[in-house]
Amino acid sequence: MGSDEERYAKARADRRAKVDAVLQSKSQKKIVVAGPGTGKTFLFKEILKDKKNSLALSFVNSLVEDLSLELCGLSEVKMDSLTLLAEDPKCNLGWRIAAKRFLADGDFKVLLAKAHGGEGNSFYELVDSTVREKINLMLAAFKKVAKGQTANPEQFAQLLHELGLDPQVLAHEMMRTKIGAYAGPKGSDPATRNISIKITTIPSSKGLAEDYVFIADFDDRFFLEKEQKCSDQKIFDFLVALTRARRKVFLISAEPKVPKFLTWIAKGRIEKTKL
Repeated sequence: MGSDEERYAKARADRRAKVDAVLQSKSQKKIVVAGPGTGKTFLFKEILKDKKNSLALSFVNSLVEDLSLELCGLSEVKMDSLTLLAEDPKCNLGWRIAAKRFLADGDFKVLLAKAHGGEGNSFYELVDSTVREKINLMLAAFKKVAKGQTANPEQFAQLLHELGLDPQVLAHEMMRTKIGAYAGPKGSDPATRNISIKITTIPSSKGLAEDYVFIADFDDRFFLEKEQKCSDQKIFDFLVALTRARRKVFLISAEPKVPKFLTWIAKGRIEKTKL
């Protein structure tokens, strides 16, 4: 049958072949039947590698913990450990994920053995005080950022480092977001060029959506045809403008007369303010 090393090598090769078959499959949906100890965690890790905004669901609580530990090299999972600890400073899963980041594999396995040995201690109590201090410093910076407060510069830099986040990349992404929010053409009014508000016509707003939308010049002279008639096109424009908002629409009128289209909106949904 060969040596143990040969059998293990063959088992690893078989597992790799089966995992590759799943990864290379063109099927949109895949069902994997696997018993205990057959490498489900390894498969999940390979599937989720280099993927963003993924969601893995499992009915098996132990698999959730195992997968979280196996994927702790990902910044999202490290962030999850801090989120867990921010909610519960002694959360076992949070400390297991965080501790794995600072301990060598051998030391971490020893720690797991103690945790599973039924000594009655929480994982938090088993973690070395030096490692615990490092994690608590990261957690302090994490909480400051979450509350919108200024974190200690050294702690914040260490937090970014441990999460695998590059400050320059983050700044670059933020700048791209700011630039993307600017919709004005070149040569537009310098007074509004750097304001992160999209200014556009109603026809050009199709496909756009924001939490708050301001509709200026909401007066009959602009929204109705001549002789104060409602054409199909004007009704269509009004509906397009109104449905761009996710949360609230501000209708701005400069005339004392109540706009025709305002009477089409239920009174309970209108809050009037005079300036």
